[in-house]
Amino acid sequence: MFSRSDFSTGENAEDSHGGFRQKVQFYMIDFQTPLGKAIDVSIIALNLLYVALFIINTYPISIDTKTLIWRLEVFIAGLFLIEYSLRLYGAPERWVHIKNAYSIIDLVAIVPALILLAGPSSFFLYDLRFIQIIRVLAVFRIFRFLRFIAKNHLLFGIISLEMLNVARLITTIIIIFFVYSGLFYFVENLVNPEVQNFGDAFYFTVVAVSTVGFGDIVPVSEAEDW
Repeated sequence: MFSRSDFSTGENAEDSHGGFRQKVQFYMIDFQTPLGKAIDVSIIALNLLYVALFIINTYPISIDTKTLIWRLEVFIAGLFLIEYSLRLYGAPERWVHIKNAYSIIDLVAIVPALILLAGPSSFFLYDLRFIQIIRVLAVFRIFRFLRFIAKNHLLFGIISLEMLNVARLITTIIIIFFVYSGLFYFVENLVNPEVQNFGDAFYFTVVAVSTVGFGDIVPVSEAEDW
């Protein structure tokens, strides 16, 4: 762990700048100090809220609620952008960091909201399909949870390799179900009266994967032939 003296003074400004970068890098990956734990908990909570907002937005809600959800999405996306910038700033090799799978996932998590925020409103008004394509990228936000099981610690405690593999398996299954449900909702909700929200899509995914096949929800779009 870094001591206060490592960052208080330096022989020159460059040393001080390098020490600050190391400190940023340390706290963005730390899970043992109070600040490191607080950062991890905050990011996990924001990820959960971000995913929940996507799900809520697929249900019939009032215009006021949609506006509130949009503002929350933009706010959280802004926080994720700050997080991404800090990780990039503190990375020893920035180009390697940019190409890292977790960094790409981080970008996918924030780009949709930023595109919709930066784009001209008149364009989005007449191209609703483009809006849906951008917003469906929200389902990939759930991949950010993989970052927290990349190491042999779970909820800030060291765990065995066997338990880590179990956690990765469960997380992967949940992610597959969630992503497939989001994509199914995207291609079906406009043409399939049985798929009105994310819950309907998730129900179909569970039934299809479990091979139960009740037949109450079936794909009707051309995407089923892909």
